[in-house]
Amino acid sequence: MEYFHGRLKSEQGVGSGVAVFAGRVLTEKLKFQPDNRCSKNQAEQLDIVKALEVIEMQQVNHNEHKAAVIYTLESIRSVKNHNHLVEEIRNRGVTLNKKNWKIEFKWVKAQAGIHGNEIADRLAKEATQNDHVTYSRIPKSTIIRDNRKESIRK
Repeated sequence: MEYFHGRLKSEQGVGSGVAVFAGRVLTEKLKFQPDNRCSKNQAEQLDIVKALEVIEMQQVNHNEHKAAVIYTLESIRSVKNHNHLVEEIRNRGVTLNKKNWKIEFKWVKAQAGIHGNEIADRLAKEATQNDHVTYSRIPKSTIIRDNRKESIRK
């Protein structure tokens, strides 16, 4: 299984999407709309969490060796990063590892014409049109910046 994700932050909002492939066959398309104050990194991390959730739901033989590749733009391996989504990714990875899953993260270049990535980018764009926010944990840095701007305005 391969999981491609797309993220977008524009005037229309923040969107993220995951395209799931089994071989060359597109099996799932997922779209999420984080709060407009969320970062692109959060959108990407949300995609990875959702991809790991899909992997957990796979019905495969318990003893069978199971592998999945998640193509990502950002490195989530920094041991210094302890935000909520990165910790969620780590915890889900440990859980899957205990269930005989081998999860591999591969870097993929953005806007390089890679089919799975193009589909995920399109899903992210569509997600910005949704009315339903699916993730609303705003980064502390955004709250600090907004408070600073408001203080200066006053």
